[in-house]
Amino acid sequence: APAYFTHNHEEFTNKMCWISNTYYLPDKTIAGQPGALKSHIGHYQWVPIVLLLQAFLFYLPCLLWRVFSDRSGINVNNLVEAAETIQNALYPERRDKTIKYMIRHMDHYLDYQREYRGGCCVALKHLLAKYMCLVCGNRYGNYLVALYMATKVLYFTNVIGQLFMLNGFLGTEYHLYGFDIIRDLVSDSDWTASRRFPRVTLCDFEIRQMGNLHRHTVQCVLPINLFNEK
Repeated sequence: APAYFTHNHEEFTNKMCWISNTYYLPDKTIAGQPGALKSHIGHYQWVPIVLLLQAFLFYLPCLLWRVFSDRSGINVNNLVEAAETIQNALYPERRDKTIKYMIRHMDHYLDYQREYRGGCCVALKHLLAKYMCLVCGNRYGNYLVALYMATKVLYFTNVIGQLFMLNGFLGTEYHLYGFDIIRDLVSDSDWTASRRFPRVTLCDFEIRQMGNLHRHTVQCVLPINLFNEK
């Protein structure tokens, strides 16, 4: 802030530049120079919220798997734990007991799938399931497979979608950020002076004094971008 700014002016400047979008200019570019290309930075205020949203989106497929897999009639986690118990069992009695538990569990699941073979609707469903693989459900034995594949598709879609979301949120070609860093390292350039996560930006604002508007341009230090860049 200028030397003639009072303490109240400094507080006003800090708050104004935090809530308004700042912009970045290369070191050799003079502020206000005609033709100067400004790179506006407006994401640093929202980074914590976006990170929370991303974390929830990454957890969402796992949450859906847990919710819908419980409706399949078979507890996958219990079967996996039972299989590990059989593998690590030291006594034959415990191994046999665990195997019988798994058999009962699977038999109960298969009993749940059985249905009457009569009726035109049932025959049509079996025909579609056999040749088109469009019918999914517990009674067809493909519920967990379909749910597993849908979960994997959600994971893949989530990763690709979040790359585009970050690109739109940052307002830059974020998907090329890694290539730009490698290029700067190879060419011996200062890769820390990033226009996507600048440490020092500029902020324009106006102060009304005695009925007149005074325009000011100040430098803003954004230490939070040290963490945002990582």
